[in-house]
Amino acid sequence: MYRTPQLNYRYGNQFIRVVTSLLDEVCTKFDRSAVIDKHYDRWQQTKHPMYYKKSKREILEMWRINGEAAMEEGRLLHQAIEAYFKNEEIEYDQSRKEWKQFLAFLEEYYLTAYRTEKNLLSSEHKLAGKVDLIVQNEDGTYTMYDWKRSKHGILQDSNYDRNCKQLNLYREIFETEYGIKVRSMFIVRFHPSAPNYEVVEVERMEAETIAMLEQPQDLVQSITFVPLCI
Repeated sequence: MYRTPQLNYRYGNQFIRVVTSLLDEVCTKFDRSAVIDKHYDRWQQTKHPMYYKKSKREILEMWRINGEAAMEEGRLLHQAIEAYFKNEEIEYDQSRKEWKQFLAFLEEYYLTAYRTEKNLLSSEHKLAGKVDLIVQNEDGTYTMYDWKRSKHGILQDSNYDRNCKQLNLYREIFETEYGIKVRSMFIVRFHPSAPNYEVVEVERMEAETIAMLEQPQDLVQSITFVPLCI
């Protein structure tokens, strides 16, 4: 699964955090070492095909390498989808199963992009984020889409709660800063191991979103900020 690199920004005289930085503070992180410690003995006893006779350190390194490879695959797919909606040259192997899933998704949903990879900025909460796709509906409202390339089903993904909170933070910024009504939000998953694409609608999380935005901002001088272009 592709995750946007952690960067914090400078916009004029303001210091802006990315939404994913806030989520790191409020969401439970996946502790790889703790998971390995919990299951390691069973993996050795049952001769797990991937982990048998491997040390904990070797398993941890394998997970790191696989994770980086998955992030790169996700980045390339995001890049290709963005190029598609912008009518730009698509530098992606279009024979790949996940791309065919994307095209099948479009055949059913008939999407016309209002904005793709849209930067959002909340001056009030000093937060920035980027939405994969925004579509304008016939009634003047908008729908947000978040692409995921993950081998795990959307609801089974350990990051599902985080993904829902991320979209709701984007929704809140979109509505309060831009005066635009978001009617619905969707997570869409593509992966070669999946029989088809998967779509899950995300519920509005009003109370949880407000609580996250009220988290104190503990910005330290050592953080590096880069210019933000909206």
